[in-house]
Amino acid sequence: MIQSREERIKLLQVVAGELYRTGGYGMRITAMQEVLGKSFTEQQRSDLEAYVRDFIACSFMVRNEDSYRFSHRSLLEYLAASLLALEIKHDAPHLLREVQLTHAVSNWLVDIYRAQDAAQWFTTLWQWIESTKRQPEASAQFLGGNAVSLLLALGAPLAGRDFSYAYLKGGQLADANCQGAIFDHCTLCDVDLMNAVLADACFTSSQFYSGDLTDAQIEGTNFHSCRFEGVIWYSARVGALRLSGSELKLYIKKQEMFAGSIVTEVWFTRPRGGGGGRSGIRYAFA
Repeated sequence: MIQSREERIKLLQVVAGELYRTGGYGMRITAMQEVLGKSFTEQQRSDLEAYVRDFIACSFMVRNEDSYRFSHRSLLEYLAASLLALEIKHDAPHLLREVQLTHAVSNWLVDIYRAQDAAQWFTTLWQWIESTKRQPEASAQFLGGNAVSLLLALGAPLAGRDFSYAYLKGGQLADANCQGAIFDHCTLCDVDLMNAVLADACFTSSQFYSGDLTDAQIEGTNFHSCRFEGVIWYSARVGALRLSGSELKLYIKKQEMFAGSIVTEVWFTRPRGGGGGRSGIRYAFA
């Protein structure tokens, strides 16, 4: 049977990781056998059902009808976070590539980082963002977005950083200070930028899909040649934008994207290399 505490914790992490990946809370014993069987020895797999039942009997899992679940949701989240911490430690992102980081698991990761004083995490997370540059969605998935979310949660400065060409799907950047940051040619899908400081940031030729810029500070920001789809701008503080070639022109003309926003003036500028400066077209909304 399963003896060591370390072995049981490892198996609990495997189960928690699978539930985190699927978004589930409970798991049937047949599914658990399949998941845990990959972590068992050949001898253990020869009597798989008995080993799994022994594991359940000595774990923090309780039965709920025909499935087993962790006694507390927070335990599942902590175990999932401890598994993700190992991915960062060993520079081997699997779940962090496949699944968007939740706030609860992110908070546990911050606690684990502080307890371990794992300074190398910063280097690894920045390298992961670099690895998504010019990569297709199928390859990058949530890796870049999760990395930047966790960097923000850990207190890393983002202002002035160069994210050019990165794939930042699902990034949680609410309240982030990204002043002067460079997001040229980035893909920002489902990125939360609520109340973020984006003053003087550059998003040239970037693609925004289903992002949230509610209450964001967007002053002097360069959106030249950007593509926008399903972006929320409610109550954004907007002023002196550079938008030449941007699809946002169409939204501005309809005054749909800035409902409830504080808009001082929006200028359409000439593309880079075309002489610079303002084109003289100004929109000032009351």
